[in-house]
Amino acid sequence: MKKIKAFPWLYLCNYILIACFCQLFSITLFAQNDPKGLPFITNYRYQEYNGDGVNWWAAEDDKGIMYFANERGILVFDGQRWELVRPPGISETRAIAKGKDGKMYVATNGDIGYLAPDKKGKLQFISLKDKLPENKRNFGIVWEAVVLNDGNIMFRSNNRLLIWDYKAFKILESEEGFHVGGAIGDQYYCRI
Repeated sequence: MKKIKAFPWLYLCNYILIACFCQLFSITLFAQNDPKGLPFITNYRYQEYNGDGVNWWAAEDDKGIMYFANERGILVFDGQRWELVRPPGISETRAIAKGKDGKMYVATNGDIGYLAPDKKGKLQFISLKDKLPENKRNFGIVWEAVVLNDGNIMFRSNNRLLIWDYKAFKILESEEGFHVGGAIGDQYYCRI
């Protein structure tokens, strides 16, 4: 006569019975279902805002309107509606910064300017390229716009730093090129 070891089978049956009991009589938990204290986040697909899927930079003005540097131009979002402002020429926009005068300064592929409403109130791109000497107007892609501690805006292209003091540009050039940088306190640091 063969002996059957019932002890392992007993553990297995008890385990299955307890698992089934827990599944049948479990209480639904509502963790994090209450929206209090959670941030309000809405994700938008690029098809919804009629732009490209790549947004390089974002900035907010004094009225809470959001501006995004997009491959197709400058996206403006007032909380309900999207508007696309296309700079003339190549509309590929890389950087946006809010100046001390409250204007939104924009850097594109080959141009620098700001946004201002026209007579009908529609935002337009106003170029500042004519404020540069003629031999300095071909600067390529501007990758970064930073508001410095003194309020001036610095635009970084591959080989030039263009500093706008709201009247004229000061230009710093490098043959090695300017790479990733950032402002810390009252200093701007850049990898060369």
